Amino acid sequence: MLKTIPKHTLGDGDEEYTLDKFKNEGRYRVMTGDHYRIYNDLSRAYEKEVKLLDDYFSRFTADNVPEEWKQDIIRYIYRVILKSVSQDRGIGIGAHPWEENPARTMLVEEAVNAKLVYEYVEGEEERQVTFVYRKALQNSGISSNSSWNYVGANRDEENMKKLEINLILKSE
Repeated sequence: MLKTIPKHTLGDGDEEYTLDKFKNEGRYRVMTGDHYRIYNDLSRAYEKEVKLLDDYFSRFTADNVPEEWKQDIIRYIYRVILKSVSQDRGIGIGAHPWEENPARTMLVEEAVNAKLVYEYVEGEEERQVTFVYRKALQNSGISSNSSWNYVGANRDEENMKKLEINLILKSE
């Protein structure tokens, strides 16, 4: 059932965010420095995702799914996925007092650079995770004038799972 939910890209669909594109365009770690490019594309992607989910799940009606217990499961799955759409997660933590929390621009940059970020942080000593996370983004062409000291990393199970999912999706 879930495999047939339509996929979409970030932004308007005319271009894809890639590691090479990030390096060539010169991306900035925070939304203001990035001129809200990622922030705006992500907002549009969330809107698109909600519409696609609404369209997809509206196909399941009492006529074609008569069992009440199945309807309950479908409603539950829909609510969980819909809630997840509006929750940004990643291992990166932006802690600047003027920064959006979570730091959505940085989390998109993390997702685009998932392979490199994963390689840097997986298996690293816990006390080094923040340092290597910063290095992974910097080596991906992400810049910042003075905000790297406000970047942390949380390598908990759920955040690492999202990074692993990004790796799987990129390899398909």
